[in-house]
Amino acid sequence: MDKLDKKAVNYRPSEGDQRCGSCSMIRMLPPDFESAHCTLVEGLIDPDYVCDHWEAQVEKSAETPRLEATPHQLGPHGLWHTPSKKVPVKQKLPNYIENIAHALMRDQGMDESKAIAMAIAAVKRWAAGDLKWGPRRHVHPEVIAASRRALEEWEKLKESHH
Repeated sequence: MDKLDKKAVNYRPSEGDQRCGSCSMIRMLPPDFESAHCTLVEGLIDPDYVCDHWEAQVEKSAETPRLEATPHQLGPHGLWHTPSKKVPVKQKLPNYIENIAHALMRDQGMDESKAIAMAIAAVKRWAAGDLKWGPRRHVHPEVIAASRRALEEWEKLKESHH
């Protein structure tokens, strides 16, 4: 689908609760998460603007249990190309981090290594309760808990390689 021109969708500064930062079509860009792309509108999107096609975001925490429980392995090899001489079993990223990395690859076209790094950075922020953008700057308790579990698993994996 071709994206629409900003003029065609009446893209403008928001004056209310509806804003691009809380729209279901927003795709925030790392590392600062202060600019974004939209799945409908072409060009960079300001999270504090809005257009006539605004749609409320689905509650992200509703997806958390599925993302945390469902593996979505990246790459053809195990993490750090395991099994190896040092680690005899195949290792993988925590499910939650894998799913976030896959979303970054799909939605923003990131390569795998950058997506993994950004996913880990996001999980670290969420574990601390920090979103950094949008009108809702808090992180849901389910997301905080899932992020903390994923970070704990990630730290254990890193320890097995040092």
